[in-house]
Amino acid sequence: MSTVTINLPTLVLTVEIEKKQQYYLRPLFFSNPVSTDRRYEKSVSKFQKEIRHYFRGFHLGRQNSEQLLWFLFNPKITYKRYYFSFRIGLQTIKGDFGAAYFVLQDKVFITLPMFDNFMFIVEENNKGKRHIERNVQLTIEKLLRKTKKENSNNTIDVEPYLSRKGEFVTTVAVNITVEEGKFPFEYQRN
Repeated sequence: MSTVTINLPTLVLTVEIEKKQQYYLRPLFFSNPVSTDRRYEKSVSKFQKEIRHYFRGFHLGRQNSEQLLWFLFNPKITYKRYYFSFRIGLQTIKGDFGAAYFVLQDKVFITLPMFDNFMFIVEENNKGKRHIERNVQLTIEKLLRKTKKENSNNTIDVEPYLSRKGEFVTTVAVNITVEEGKFPFEYQRN
């Protein structure tokens, strides 16, 4: 067994549960595990416990190595809230939308946590410039058009996609225990 330290990019939101504000933590690139609590420190502690529980009995092998690698992935992330106002059909959409981005191998990657962690690469314009905000808006418009098309009443409830005041991204460190599995090329012939 090996101990691995995960420095996990974590999205922190404030949500109202039973008419009380609570901190809601979840991995930036995944939908779970999550934790909530009225106090930030206690929510972080619960979140660390949930991550350890998530990896309990984890045997590292070729089939699941990507899962652990994604949890170990910790680029320098910038998180911003953008205010957009646009129309989709007859409906006007306006509000703050959160987006996190990082640079890897000279490419800018953006993830939209409230859109089921949708991730894309920023396209360069014809002058070789990258306009992050414009790419975020165009992608959100496309995703909401798709949602509208799939919705039977042909409207969009934009509330679940909006960014909340005070939301931010931080890094939470967690030590986990991983059992090393045998990779097929490690077997020796007798």
